[in-house]
Amino acid sequence: MASRAFFTQAGDPAWRPANSPSSGVVVAIHPVGNATPGHESSGPQADALHGLLSDALSALAVYDDENSRQCAHHLKLALRAHLQRNGAPAARPPRPRSGLSKVQATAALALIMERLDSNITTQELSNACRLSRGHFSRAFKLTFGSTPHRFLVARRIELACQLLSESQDALADVALRCGFNDQPHFTRVFKSMTGLTPHAWRLAACQGEAGRLFPVHADATRLHSSIV
Repeated sequence: MASRAFFTQAGDPAWRPANSPSSGVVVAIHPVGNATPGHESSGPQADALHGLLSDALSALAVYDDENSRQCAHHLKLALRAHLQRNGAPAARPPRPRSGLSKVQATAALALIMERLDSNITTQELSNACRLSRGHFSRAFKLTFGSTPHRFLVARRIELACQLLSESQDALADVALRCGFNDQPHFTRVFKSMTGLTPHAWRLAACQGEAGRLFPVHADATRLHSSIV
């Protein structure tokens, strides 16, 4: 089925037939200022637009489906055109460095480790820390050096490495126990982070070589020790 991207002005209706078999992804981009129609924005407005497009791309990165990939493709084209017209955005002043407290970091880490085999959202993590989603995401990255989603994926891959080296469970079963929807998705993510497929990693583990490629739980153990 062909994929298309449609852009509408704020306030304009967007619709499709009720019996349409298609599906899609909606990305809302908030206004960045009072830009004059037909003129390119510059300065702070252009920088804000760059940030909004980048944030939209980051939000889509967590989804692994064709609609999201097509939407991300069109957003990349828009971002490229924006950079060609306006150049790279000016450097932003650094945000105050204020990470999670020890209590919040411990709560977030405990919830992540408890839910490795199921879906968990940034909103759930921020609720556990009694912070807004935006504040939590910034504070989490300052504390753990990674976004909540990337940190969660890394912990899932560490668990997968442990299961691959300590059991003979089928790869599909390992994928489900580590929170992946199916084996192909698990294989893609695993290879992107370790450089090996799960099967190849298991063979390397049997030969005692996998530990130096991706130390099992070393990172999670270090992080836990640093906040307790």
